[in-house]
Amino acid sequence: MFGGIIKNYKLAEIAEKCDSISAKATVLDFVNLARQKNAEVMPVVDEDERVIGIVTEKDLLKLVKIEGPASNYPIIEKSLPKEVVNRPITSIMTQNPVLLKETSSLEDAMNLILNHDFRRVIVVDSQNRLVGKLRIADIIHQLSK
Repeated sequence: MFGGIIKNYKLAEIAEKCDSISAKATVLDFVNLARQKNAEVMPVVDEDERVIGIVTEKDLLKLVKIEGPASNYPIIEKSLPKEVVNRPITSIMTQNPVLLKETSSLEDAMNLILNHDFRRVIVVDSQNRLVGKLRIADIIHQLSK
């Protein structure tokens, strides 16, 4: 039933626009931008807007010891060691992240999400420039149409 639907969608058609952060940014820049945009993940882009990594809230949590329930950016920011806030974002990002091309199918995205336990994937063009992100919720929405 869904086979034809899944194969016909191209990710460029359904990828949601997302914010990115410059490779020249600092950890504190990411904290501030992520808080402002309410983002849990951001692609890190070079001067040519090519995706060279991703940074997530989890990357920050690895830097601090936070006790209690779910974290949030204000708590993280207060807990970050002073020597960390000015470090380049590239020092904590995931390098060479798994990316999907905009010409990939919805089936490709579903396989990647299921096989790697990702909640979202970054979609790029043929030159690795950011197109957007695809979340599990986006896939479910497409399948429910």
